[in-house]
Amino acid sequence: MEESTQAGGVSTQVVVVQQTNGIGLAGFIVSLVGVASCGALAPIGLILSLIGLGKQPRGFAIAGTIIGGLGTLFFALFGLVFILAILGLSAAGLSIGEMATHGVIAGAEAEIDQERANMGALPSDADGKALISGMSDMWGVGLRYELIDEDNYLITSAGPDMAFDTEDDLTSDDEIGEEDGMDDGEPDLGDPIDPVEGGGDDGGGG
Repeated sequence: MEESTQAGGVSTQVVVVQQTNGIGLAGFIVSLVGVASCGALAPIGLILSLIGLGKQPRGFAIAGTIIGGLGTLFFALFGLVFILAILGLSAAGLSIGEMATHGVIAGAEAEIDQERANMGALPSDADGKALISGMSDMWGVGLRYELIDEDNYLITSAGPDMAFDTEDDLTSDDEIGEEDGMDDGEPDLGDPIDPVEGGGDDGGGG
């Protein structure tokens, strides 16, 4: 802006330079771009706008602070939802893997039971291992067969950690011969009820 004055034949020009706030303007622009990018750049725009608040003029800095703040909030909420979704998918994937592995274990049991039906006895550890050698759980680890006694066996999956004998092992316990569920101390509902003594008093009072 220029102003001209003339006094005593002398011409004077006064140049007034308008003050700008480059950081505030940059914060405003970055905040706008941040909103367009789903809030990814909004935190940077917010920081620049906050710095720009310390300089005049502050119009763009104020606008950038508001837009950048909203964009940052949206970005934080979006990130939280994304993380929760990933965790949920991981849990669902683990559950699906466990269910599928139980199906593989059931198939291995069918092989062992078929061998027992054919041979009249459960296979040994080596023979049982050979029978199910081609069966693996959903994490790529082969199933383990163990002969417990002549009537019982155990098939085990290493589970998600792919290591046997840990807490997340998946097993199918075929304890078909166990019949010890009743406690000897429990009352037997079939026991005879003792007759009530003194029941003959009703008829003897003649």
